[in-house]
Amino acid sequence: MFFFMALPLPRVVPCTSPLAQNLSFALVIPLIVQIIGLLKVPAITSKTLLIVLIFLLTLVLWLGSYPFSPLGFSSGRIPLLQGFIVTRFDHVPLTIASSKIVTMTGGSTMEIQTLVLPVDNSCYWMSSNGGAFEDPTSCDTAYLSPEGVEFDILHVHINPGCQLPAANGEIKVSIFP
Repeated sequence: MFFFMALPLPRVVPCTSPLAQNLSFALVIPLIVQIIGLLKVPAITSKTLLIVLIFLLTLVLWLGSYPFSPLGFSSGRIPLLQGFIVTRFDHVPLTIASSKIVTMTGGSTMEIQTLVLPVDNSCYWMSSNGGAFEDPTSCDTAYLSPEGVEFDILHVHINPGCQLPAANGEIKVSIFP
């Protein structure tokens, strides 16, 4: 049983939401116990329980699968980009939606984390007014605001794996002297 706990679930069930992975793991344990026959239940109940567990496991994996789920992961109904966590010097981290405004002083830095579905993502950041990024190809990066301008707009393009549609987001930065 400890072997299954040691397996990294994303590698076992790739392109599946973490909730579906956890539920699948919770269903696999009684399924294995039932298959091994450790539960002493009548044969009719045992077969019924086995069928119900297999059905529930299949349903959970189907609904949680990013490319195949009818819930809308691959169609974009459930968006890839959920927002950003912005951390500025001497401020608490701030969670914002795309297209919202953040204020900061010219020449200061802030850390930006993208809040995205947990799949392999590649990101590309661009600044419309001369700001600089620590790594413009990372989904989580640091931003240095330009001096002598009043605003900047940060654009991010996200290319996800798992057959999900690409996403774009932006952060508007109001810059004080």
